[in-house]
Amino acid sequence: MFQFLKKDTQADNKIYAPVNGMCLDIACVPDQMFSSRMLGDGVAFTYDGNTLYSPIQGTIKVVTPTKHAIGIKTKSGMELLLHIGVNTVELEGAGFDTLVSVNQTVKVGTPLIQIDREFMKQNQIDLITSMVITNSDNYICDFQCVNQEVNQGKSEIAIYCERK
Repeated sequence: MFQFLKKDTQADNKIYAPVNGMCLDIACVPDQMFSSRMLGDGVAFTYDGNTLYSPIQGTIKVVTPTKHAIGIKTKSGMELLLHIGVNTVELEGAGFDTLVSVNQTVKVGTPLIQIDREFMKQNQIDLITSMVITNSDNYICDFQCVNQEVNQGKSEIAIYCERK
């Protein structure tokens, strides 16, 4: 009974790949804020594409003025941060075009940020992208696909449980 309600909850409990590329352990990120899990637990990605897509369904809560990071919150309260590159805050928004705005509802696969790869290459920017659950102390996460090729919107990167 009420199986249709379970489908929505299950969809809200999964995090998908935001890009086509390689999923890495967050410890590989050459930025201690991420590699030490100071901002939360998660994974990172290397990829060749120009667009970062939403890995979850939720609401955009943060779009940094420098356009290199976006925060999304799910209905259940999980907060996910997507952060593109190392030291990209110093670019002051150059090379990025945000495609969403604060309070916008997104679903898995919604385009979030467009990247100017040529600009990044010219400026020797490492585009490793971190994906962290900033309130991961409240969730039990089962990260999958680490050290594997992933497909945007198809590969399940994490399944998280209800709040601890």
